[in-house]
Amino acid sequence: MQIDVIPGKKGYEATPKERWEANLQTWENFKYMHKKVKSPKKLVPVFHAGSDVQQLKKILNFKPKVDLIAIGNIVGATKAEKIAKLDIIFNVIKESDNPNVKVHALGVQDFSLSEMFPLYSADASSWIMVSANGGIMSDKGPILVSEKSTEKKKHFVNQPKAVQEEILKYIDKFGYNMEELSKDYKKRTLFNIKFLEERSKRYECKYGQKRRQKTLF
Repeated sequence: MQIDVIPGKKGYEATPKERWEANLQTWENFKYMHKKVKSPKKLVPVFHAGSDVQQLKKILNFKPKVDLIAIGNIVGATKAEKIAKLDIIFNVIKESDNPNVKVHALGVQDFSLSEMFPLYSADASSWIMVSANGGIMSDKGPILVSEKSTEKKKHFVNQPKAVQEEILKYIDKFGYNMEELSKDYKKRTLFNIKFLEERSKRYECKYGQKRRQKTLF
């Protein structure tokens, strides 16, 4: 991965000028590193989502063609913002001279986005953060199970009996029990790895399919 320049400061929204300058410096970094590294073909350029697409076009027009692009500046955005940014990016890629370039999403762990857009890969720390914070992953979001957080409203012990039974069946499916998951974050981490492995087998990219409009009725 190339060294990129993140625009603005932590806690503050970057200005258009700061985004432009950051992308220019990121581009210069890529060109410099491409000349210096031993395996330039392995070097992955970075584009910050929401920035001027002219910078993205520079990457797509680069010779020799790049095989993989990393997309940053998605973390922290709302779901609607992420979709809007990725829509623009993939439309630009589709119309470029490098339409088959692979796209890696930095800091994203959202299967709904992966199924909406043809992301080649993604990385995120959510799977390990969920386990460290006392939870396990599921299709419906994190489920709190740690014995240290039973006072929280969304914890397993505070759910209706029918919901608890459903959760216990879900846990059993992966070969675990509530007692070990409530006490051991390492077991929760392994559980989350198994969940992601099982969820990835159900992955189906639907890019290009017409999205249904929300209606009043």
